[in-house]
Amino acid sequence: MSQSPEIKRPMERRTASRLPCRTPVRIYAAPGDPELSFTLDSADFSPQGIFLRTELLFPVGEWLDLELQVPGRAQPVRGRGRVIRVNPSRKAPGPGVAVRLPGLSREEQSALARMTVATVRRATS
Repeated sequence: MSQSPEIKRPMERRTASRLPCRTPVRIYAAPGDPELSFTLDSADFSPQGIFLRTELLFPVGEWLDLELQVPGRAQPVRGRGRVIRVNPSRKAPGPGVAVRLPGLSREEQSALARMTVATVRRATS
């Protein structure tokens, strides 16, 4: 009797589901210097990561200084993220980079979690 070959699936590494959400994210070439910054749109995010739509494909491993405004929070969420995946394809979600956000404080992660919940509520109502 022959055995079927084992199917290898990519390992899911996310610790939280990302939800669709388009929000502007400011990227700083020099941390905190608005003169050396530009804005990208997110396609989705979670408290631990974000997918940024861009044709400027940063290399995997690159660290990005970023900030995004969270509704109901006076200060923007600021942190460093590391590019973990590059998507050059025009297919959904489009060209861009997946960024893990390991350095966010618990309060900033909570702010993003609240924004995630608010996004789900708006989408389902």
